[in-house]
Amino acid sequence: MNAVPQDKLKNIAPLFAGWDDVIILSCLQGHMGQAWADDLNAPTVAKIELLGFCYVAGDAGSPQAKELLRQIAVEMELQLNSEAWHNLAEKAIDNRTHKFMRYKFKKDAGLFDKAKLHSFAQTLPEGYTLAPIDEAMFRHLPTFDWADCHCSQFSSYEEFQKYGVGFVVLYEGEPICAASPYAYCDGMIDVQIDTVEEHRQKGIATACCARLILECLDREIFPSWNADCGESRHLAEKLGYQLDKECACYEIIIKKEVLLFLTDKWADWEASYAIWLTNSVPEYTVKTVAIDKQSKISVGGLWVEIDYTIDEYENFNNLAMIILTGGFSWKQNRYDEIAEFVKKARGSNIPIAAICGAAVFLGKHGFLDSVKHTGSGNNPERFQQEPGYNGHGFFTSAQVVADQGFITANETAALEFAREIFRVLKVYSDDDMDEWYDEFKNGLHQK
Repeated sequence: MNAVPQDKLKNIAPLFAGWDDVIILSCLQGHMGQAWADDLNAPTVAKIELLGFCYVAGDAGSPQAKELLRQIAVEMELQLNSEAWHNLAEKAIDNRTHKFMRYKFKKDAGLFDKAKLHSFAQTLPEGYTLAPIDEAMFRHLPTFDWADCHCSQFSSYEEFQKYGVGFVVLYEGEPICAASPYAYCDGMIDVQIDTVEEHRQKGIATACCARLILECLDREIFPSWNADCGESRHLAEKLGYQLDKECACYEIIIKKEVLLFLTDKWADWEASYAIWLTNSVPEYTVKTVAIDKQSKISVGGLWVEIDYTIDEYENFNNLAMIILTGGFSWKQNRYDEIAEFVKKARGSNIPIAAICGAAVFLGKHGFLDSVKHTGSGNNPERFQQEPGYNGHGFFTSAQVVADQGFITANETAALEFAREIFRVLKVYSDDDMDEWYDEFKNGLHQK
């Protein structure tokens, strides 16, 4: 992709026809952001980026379209304008995306009730005051973690004065809420609002935004609003905005991999809860790994394809955990090559979760010599009969044991096994974890 200089922006403008987003218009007008295209004179695809936002347009069937998507950086929010682009994105970069809805509102200044906005702006709790963003606040505001996107995208206070407008709410002399432009174009700004958490639910954001909107209307600048959550949508509608449309967007993320190690006749139920929920959250993706690429059949007759072999896997920097599920073959084979793979992972501090016979496998290869553990049959004799096992004093009679980077469980503990995996991966909060476990352990209908 080629960076588009200002004198070539007119060439990509037709690709973005029909979009009225402030960031797009700002870039095309030469104010903010950066554009890239496959060809500077006859582009077929292009993207516009500003801070954490990326807009893509053009021919989704172009040979360059997939490559453009793959080059989008992590932590970008991707916005697309056609079904063809959505289909391509979900195929090309699905393992790097989290899909969500963004709410866009009508750009109609006639919708606002100025009297109502004045009332909002004058209603602040005792101890709080509204103030415009002056030059001192312009420089001070981005030093706060909660407000680092306010004012920082403007190259100078003079640029902010000319194109921007903003207000803060002060408490004990310091800003605790800010409303300002995220971006601007000719005659319009994108509103952003942030409030320090302990000062929320007091009408402070409502007052600050109302004052910003009134100032914009007086200066004939439209305060554009789009929301990425229900709270922001509710605030917008309270202030007088009317919903125009809902748009699917994508957050570009690096999904950590969780490897499910499979052997022939693997026990399909033992890791079922763990992989189901782990694979459903945006931070993780579950992949299968084995000694070879041959599909592996479970004791329940499920054939599963293998994503990686242990010889080809090298992405330990992006590995969150290895799960070894039980099965018939652990007792029949020593699997020294799997032990080497686990050893390499532990060298990178990767957590290992093993259940049933897989836990015994860890024991006979010395991984549990000084690690508290349990395993197959919840029976220490199952471990003791294995040559190489020296963890006699660390066996614990329990459903599941987590210690020193290892999670071990017996074959009846699929739920407990999953719960400990979720704790390590931080899939849920502790309270949500306990609620999830109670529902699946005891059922929704309890006597």
